[in-house]
Formats: sequence, structure tokens, C-alpha cells
Amino acid sequence: MRSILIGVSALILVGSASANAAVSLVGTDVTISYLSPTDTSVFAGPTVLPITTDPTTLDCPAFGSGICAAFVENAAIAIGADSFTVVEDSGSSYATEPFNGFQFSKLDFGPDEKITGFSLLTNLPGLTPADVSFTGDSIMYNGSGRSFENSPYFVTLTVTTAVPELSTSAMMIFGLAGLGFLAYRTSRKGAVFAA
Repeated sequence: MRSILIGVSALILVGSASANAAVSLVGTDVTISYLSPTDTSVFAGPTVLPITTDPTTLDCPAFGSGICAAFVENAAIAIGADSFTVVEDSGSSYATEPFNGFQFSKLDFGPDEKITGFSLLTNLPGLTPADVSFTGDSIMYNGSGRSFENSPYFVTLTVTTAVPELSTSAMMIFGLAGLGFLAYRTSRKGAVFAA
């Protein structure tokens, strides 16, 4: 009985620490919006892009339709399993407003998977991680005032996801309770035999 409880507790603790490495947006629909002049004002879009391959790319002519209306130069948006890239030819800049940038939302990475962090890779002068914000199922960046007049730019956001901690904590508590019960039973047996 003791070895069974220890084995089950160890299995629960190891299982709770594992992460789902196979999260992907492929097979889902992502909503893309261009927000300006605030982070609640939609300037262009929303456009729903079905993610069928890794990556799925939307090519945008300057002043196109839908989400492409946000671009003043030829551009593209590429969405991969866990990344979002915006590229645009040189020749302009983001207008200086409280918010001026792209939002990717309705992100479904799989059962209970939520965005927990991100990394930023860019050559857009002045854009930093402080210009990026996210929720469990959306991410956006604010390019307000950033210039790309002299060279094309790219912004790539790669997200990390995890299952919310509540289930992990519950499994760990259950495992520790099992170990506590085992210790209690062992000490009671020792007291009976000593008498």
C-alpha cells in the first residue's frame, strides 16, 4: 500500500509539472484589428484569418481593404503556430497617437491554454517589450510615432502558453495529502506494535 501511494503521488507531481509543447493556432481563425487612435478604437478590420499552415501569410497592398487598409506601403502579416509577424516596406511612419498598432485576438491554442508571456523581435526603431500587452487570448503592440521612412521593418511576437495554475495546484495538494496520509498511517502502525 505504501509503495502504491508513493508511486501515485510521484506520478501526480510529475504530471502536474509537464507542459503542453504541441500548442498551435493551425486550424483556428485569428481576428486581426488595427487599433487607432486608442487601444479600444478599431481603425481597420477586424479581419478573420483562417490559419491553415505554419505560417499563414496575408499579403497587403498599400491602402488595401479590410485589415490591409492600415498599411500605407506594401506589407504582409504572417501568423504561425505561436507567432505573429508584421512586415511593411519603407516610406512612412506610425502616426503619433495614444495607441497605433495591431491586435491579434480570439487566439485558441488548445484546451485551457492561455498566453502567459511573449518575446519581441523587431528592427522598428524604438519599439520595446513595454509597447506590447497581452491577455489570455490576445496580444497587441503599440507602434505610435515609430518611423520606418528609411528602411522596411518587421515586428515578430512569439507567445508562450500554459494551462492555468489552478489544476496544477490542486494536483500537487492531492499528491501531498496522499504522502501525509501515508506518514500518518505509518506512525499509527508503529504505535500499535510498540504497545
